[in-house]
Amino acid sequence: MDYEIRGKTVIVTGGARGLGKSMVRTFAEEGCNVVVCDLDEKNMAITVEEVKKMGVKCISYKLDVTKLDMAYSMAEAVMKEFGTIDILVNNAGTTHPKNFWETDRADWEADIETSLYGTLCCSRAVVPYMIKQNSGRIINISSNAGRVGFRKEIGYCAAKAGILGVTKALAQELASYDIAVNAIAPGFILTEMVKPLIEEEEKRFEKMNPDVRKERERLLSKINPLGRYGYPEDIAYMALFLSSAKAARYITGQTYSVDGGGTML
Repeated sequence: MDYEIRGKTVIVTGGARGLGKSMVRTFAEEGCNVVVCDLDEKNMAITVEEVKKMGVKCISYKLDVTKLDMAYSMAEAVMKEFGTIDILVNNAGTTHPKNFWETDRADWEADIETSLYGTLCCSRAVVPYMIKQNSGRIINISSNAGRVGFRKEIGYCAAKAGILGVTKALAQELASYDIAVNAIAPGFILTEMVKPLIEEEEKRFEKMNPDVRKERERLLSKINPLGRYGYPEDIAYMALFLSSAKAARYITGQTYSVDGGGTML
């Protein structure tokens, strides 16, 4: 399907690896100009070089998404380079798994600052340009943690739930400018951030039952009807769909769980 986004400019925060890198590559495959924003300069440089070999324009920008002034500077730099900002993917996020009674304010703020305030800062920086051009797409990466809650993830759950509220409020405000705002709520996706959590669960099962394979299959059957973990590309393809003014032209303010049917909300 032709999503009609060739030549569009896409900003992906947290784009150096994991979900972000997958989305960067997927947009590049569709012929988009891509801006990779991250604090991980080493992996960001690797990602940019890989994408450039795909024959599209790709630049990097070292960005702390929690700093509004840095977000403003990033948006200004992107406009100077490409002349337009068409799509923003707010993907940057952190998680610090702990039992709630072992956490403190610093733990909560770490997750909320990056995921929730990062979404607000980057959206605030690009929205004026989108309003001026009377078009745009904002895709916020939330999580099923924000919809149903995950154990040992109190700050992360709070941040991701907040993103859902931001998505709806922004969709209301920006609809008249033909700017659509939607969210994606991934389930268990095999990324660098999620793998340690999965390994922890499997170690728990190993202690209870020596047949790890059997217990792993039981865990998967509980996660979703499809019986498997997701892959970064599963999220990237949904982001691609929501970015299209053709394919998703009548969609805004929505949250899509991409989780193999694990929630069915």
